[in-house]
Amino acid sequence: DSRFSSTRALVDFCCALDPPGVPSLAARKSFHLPLHDRALALALLSNGISCCPNSSTLVNMELRDNVLEGGDDELGNCYKACLPNATAEGTGEGGGREPRKVLAYWAFSDSGDEPDGHGTHVSGSVAGVASDPEAPINAYKGMAHGAKLVFSDGSTRRGRGVWLPPDEASPMRWAYDMGARVHSNSWSDSTNAYGVGSAMYDELVHDRPDLLVLFAAGNDGDSGYGTLGTQQNAKNVLTVGAAAQPAEYELGAAMNVTRLVHLSEIRSVLCDPRGAGWAGGRLLADLNRVLNGTCGGGAAPAQNATFETEADAVAHYCPLLSGEEAGEDGWRAFACRVYNYNFSAPAGSPPGRDCRDGIRRLQYIGHERLSFGSVCLDRSTRRIVEGAKDGLVGERRMAFFSSRGPAADGRIKPDVSAPGYYVVSARADANRSTEQCGDPLSPTGLGSESGLLAMAGTSMATPVTAGAMTLVREYYVRGFHVGGVHNQSHGLASPSAALLRATAVAGAVPVEGEVEFFSPQACEFNGTSAPSTRSRGPSGTRTAAASGPPQHGYAPAPSPAFCPYNRHVNNLTDLERRMATGFGFLNLPSVLWFEGDSHRLTVVDSEPQYRLDTGDVFTLTLTFDHNASEPSRAPEPVGLRVVLAWSDPPASPAASKALVNDLDLRGRCAAADGDGEELLGNAETRRPGRRDSRNNVELIAGLHGRADRPCVVTVAGASVGLPRQDFALLVVSSRPVNVSVAEIVRARSGEGEGLPVAMLIVIVVLALSGALALVAGAGFLVRKWRRRTREAAEAEAYAMHEMLPSMENLFDVGDDEEEDDEFEFSEEDLADSPAAARIVDPR
Repeated sequence: DSRFSSTRALVDFCCALDPPGVPSLAARKSFHLPLHDRALALALLSNGISCCPNSSTLVNMELRDNVLEGGDDELGNCYKACLPNATAEGTGEGGGREPRKVLAYWAFSDSGDEPDGHGTHVSGSVAGVASDPEAPINAYKGMAHGAKLVFSDGSTRRGRGVWLPPDEASPMRWAYDMGARVHSNSWSDSTNAYGVGSAMYDELVHDRPDLLVLFAAGNDGDSGYGTLGTQQNAKNVLTVGAAAQPAEYELGAAMNVTRLVHLSEIRSVLCDPRGAGWAGGRLLADLNRVLNGTCGGGAAPAQNATFETEADAVAHYCPLLSGEEAGEDGWRAFACRVYNYNFSAPAGSPPGRDCRDGIRRLQYIGHERLSFGSVCLDRSTRRIVEGAKDGLVGERRMAFFSSRGPAADGRIKPDVSAPGYYVVSARADANRSTEQCGDPLSPTGLGSESGLLAMAGTSMATPVTAGAMTLVREYYVRGFHVGGVHNQSHGLASPSAALLRATAVAGAVPVEGEVEFFSPQACEFNGTSAPSTRSRGPSGTRTAAASGPPQHGYAPAPSPAFCPYNRHVNNLTDLERRMATGFGFLNLPSVLWFEGDSHRLTVVDSEPQYRLDTGDVFTLTLTFDHNASEPSRAPEPVGLRVVLAWSDPPASPAASKALVNDLDLRGRCAAADGDGEELLGNAETRRPGRRDSRNNVELIAGLHGRADRPCVVTVAGASVGLPRQDFALLVVSSRPVNVSVAEIVRARSGEGEGLPVAMLIVIVVLALSGALALVAGAGFLVRKWRRRTREAAEAEAYAMHEMLPSMENLFDVGDDEEEDDEFEFSEEDLADSPAAARIVDPR
């Protein structure tokens, strides 16, 4: 691959900077390095790191294979510190040196840290782990906690959105050159179209067939179908929606972590009279002003309710927040008294009420960290319980906010869903001097910060899936798919992204429960004649009772009402279900074969001789183990689940149909009276007998036969340009496969090329070289577009464009006293995303 030649040039460039120095512009250009490689070398230099292997003056940045890449905002200092050997001189067991967890960090805008940072959280979900294996925080370690990371920091210190180079795919090319083969992205725009960005990512994966790129579906699902972005419209990426978690998890771990995060923040403000919270006297003045308003004219005179010094206030409030003196019930009960304080109640009602509990307003006059509602969480608890009863909360239930398909041209997106509502992962505190990696559930010491944070969104579901797919990649590399045990001789050297996408789809199981919708006519669906009286739906969504001016970023509600209603997934059509939930909820044990499992896995990851042209047909015939010595015993039934996927060439931006090379999947099992019924890929979303000519992933979910009769799966080239198209084919069978025979018939020669295989066929994808195959003159347009993109990137070498988000941290609170500041979405979170082609949101 020519890309690896640029790695050699990068190393030469780094060595030219050692000893440290900044060469002239002419010297930089003499290395013929792309902008992102030059930026990488200079960024490493600024942090005292060199990618020069012979450096004697700087810390050497080791380059390794089999790493992950995260494109997001800041990576928190705590997360770096919690990782094994986060420093260059880290040592492993026995004192031996081990590679760093974070192999590379490229900051487009700055390397600043952001409180509760988005990038830290998603990185923790992928690969986070504490260096101490006994650390309690490891109860929440990442999916692929043994993996390494290279990180693209696209956010400013403000943490409000993502900045990208003009060539959006350049961070992924950089990551690929650094060894990353899985790239997780929790950001996007909100324009449902196949645009320049879509084609850019399709080209990226088509040219690097072993690079799996994942994108979060987005959080605009409450706006209905077709709420994806440009990035999710790419054919060759794995688009991930969000599902809820079991109610026990949400009420337990997620709620407890949220309480303790905010409890530690309140303690850090109120419990240190010499701390930054009390500095300048503003907090004391605001506290007394609030208490004068709350206690004045009440049972206690105002002068007895206010405090003369910061120490007096600390002496009153800190014991109420102290775990040692009050216990969990005590501090939570106090937080609930503050949050639920009734300012309009008569003096002395209820008896014994202390008016000094009426300090909730402090949060709304500049002291945002005093979020007592986020410690109490009584309303959120009720909503989760209600949601579980309504079928909206629980495992394999779709999150209401998860953006829905179809893609702009009608393709099935998202591909799969995964837990994203809520996820506990690593937390950044924006303080480089702290390493909050201790007990995550006992932040009792002064200044102690929780190292965990619970967040919700498709942003959270995507890194969970990325970590899982990293493990799947390792599964194939280590040859588990052949015999259910580690067998390196059968390992795939470089599993394709198409194979990983096919595995995710094959392992998807149907979602369950209710799906939440929003409609001006919803009141007719739920059988009422008036708007719903709930201020928020059970999943935390706000309902509006009448039309009017926008409130906190909300568009006017349709008249007469905008109400939520639920539909059980079983009452959705096959097409509706596919567009809302994709192929289903990620459940990899249903597809991966390990020793002792009853099912089996057959994999074809294409070699060059199996690439298809128009009219070519690849056939896979499977026979099964059965007891022929007992003719009186009926043969066992066999069930097959078959998935075809391929990395398609990029289409022209704004194309009405994005698919360029069209392959067809068909399957049939022999019956007593003949060949049996033939099933087509994605048939449930089509009219009977109609093949799928839109998607580059096709599924046959229920192919049934008998163990004494063969089943045949074919992949045909319906319409393929130049060069021929490679593909990945995966078959999950309910019984052991006895013999698999692969055969290809070429349309142009009519000659068959057969290959019998004793157990199954394993084929390694080679990189596709040469010109891209495009149809009907689109090749000229795409080449012209690519040339202009490269020229623009060079002309605007250091130009950046800011991406403004439409939603904030999913646990942010409002800036108005009437806004719930609990464990739920703020109004800003649910505001409609601006429909601008180059605006990206943290997802």
